[in-house]
Amino acid sequence: MPHINTINLLIHDLIDEINLRDEKDCVLKKFTSQPDIFTLFEESVFMKPDEIFQNYQNLAIKQYQSAITYSNYTDFIQLFTTKLINKAAIIINDTVLIEHINYLANIVINATAKGYLLELINGDIPTINAQLEEYVAIQHINAHIHWMKRIIYDIEDGAQIASVELNPQKCQFGLWAATNELANFFSPQELQNINHMHHAVHNSGKSIYYHLKHKKYHQVLVDYLFLSRMSINLVSKLNIKITRQLLQEQIETDSLTKLRNRHSLERILKKTLSFYNKDKETFSLAMLDIDFFKKINDTYGHQVGDMVLQKIAQLLKENIRESDMIFRYGGEEFLLLLPQCDEECAQIACEKLRTSIENHTFDAPLQNYTITLSIGISTAKKAPLSTKEIIEKADNNLYLAKERGRNQVISS
Repeated sequence: MPHINTINLLIHDLIDEINLRDEKDCVLKKFTSQPDIFTLFEESVFMKPDEIFQNYQNLAIKQYQSAITYSNYTDFIQLFTTKLINKAAIIINDTVLIEHINYLANIVINATAKGYLLELINGDIPTINAQLEEYVAIQHINAHIHWMKRIIYDIEDGAQIASVELNPQKCQFGLWAATNELANFFSPQELQNINHMHHAVHNSGKSIYYHLKHKKYHQVLVDYLFLSRMSINLVSKLNIKITRQLLQEQIETDSLTKLRNRHSLERILKKTLSFYNKDKETFSLAMLDIDFFKKINDTYGHQVGDMVLQKIAQLLKENIRESDMIFRYGGEEFLLLLPQCDEECAQIACEKLRTSIENHTFDAPLQNYTITLSIGISTAKKAPLSTKEIIEKADNNLYLAKERGRNQVISS
């Protein structure tokens, strides 16, 4: 083993030289002065490649746990290797020896990358999961974060990785995106950007798989960092907007009937009025009130009253146009916004609603009880118009409907 003994002597000489130098070589001194590194340098040249790999992988794990950065540690290894090769070239000038030093150095660099990678995964995934759990889309995206760990251990065990889905159309997120649910939150351009990011995540996963098969752990580490950060970025991009919209919906949704509430009415009605005042685009507003609702609450209790409100809300939603909007205005009152609908159109639409409620048979204990609506309509006929004016007019017509006997529609 002439080369091995020679390399060992060169390592000893180089370490002695480094320890005698001033602080210009402080990076080298910092590591070579550590007993475990010094001992490993001495012994590794007599080990088999697999033993060298395992020992340097374990050493890298220790360095990671000691808060030594990967770049700092690899800089040291590469600097030390360069100096060792230069020393060998000057003293011995043996190309075979230099090639062998390069061969050992590549094993060390690769082992170092894997050691840091495993520690990064084992420490990073729980942290990433904790961060992702704050987001709505966790159940759809977090499988990407687990790729790394699953692929590594599957390949190390010689197993097939059929359980790891690398096709972007078939993964959990891809299947979710295919439902078009995201179209409720994002514009076509935003969806295209999300799609590109998602494919980038998968390409990174494929690169990880390929480089693991070829044991190129340095590249795997780079791929992992890209994969995890891109996944976080993708989830954040999704959920910042989704969460904001869902929070907005919570603020603007009535918890009992799941209809839009009075808060959302103000925003939407102002927007509708701005279109009307600008383009004279006719619209109507209808105020709906459940007749004798207090009697239902007093006779059957508030739980039955709530059931009636929920059922009426459902019937109203089922009997309006797609462009119409129904709001719970307060108590037993509902408000219906009818875009591009004049007085005649509104009268027909509201008669349909009134009839659907009157003819509906409610569940026990109201199966023999006829519930009716009184409705007042206000149609935009002049500009400019305010939200207060249009609502007051509908409310006044509702009052007239009740005064004239209830269960009828009044417009003017």
